[in-house]
Amino acid sequence: MPGEPLWPALAGYAVSWERVTARGRMWDTGHGYPAVQFDVAGGPAAGLVPGVLVTLDPDHAAEAIQELDRIEDVGRLYRRVEVTTSLGPAFAYEWLGAVDGLITLPDGWPTS
Repeated sequence: MPGEPLWPALAGYAVSWERVTARGRMWDTGHGYPAVQFDVAGGPAAGLVPGVLVTLDPDHAAEAIQELDRIEDVGRLYRRVEVTTSLGPAFAYEWLGAVDGLITLPDGWPTS
């Protein structure tokens, strides 16, 4: 997200960004980054996870997604999924690990 430590890796690809929410849950992994599991079915137990919807430069979107997949360690820590946000569909990164014992973050990741 803008203002966060990894934002410079994406900023050059971003055309715009807006705050959004998506149904799911967020936890603190204890490693300086969050764990999010999305509720794509819209079940009653899910809350609203705050985030940022980034619109990518279409000429460089594939390159940006490749870089994001590398940063998010897709296949090991996260997987890329399509979610419905408050502004429509988007891709997001969902935590693959266990959440047992992690601290729930009902208000989202603390911003810097």
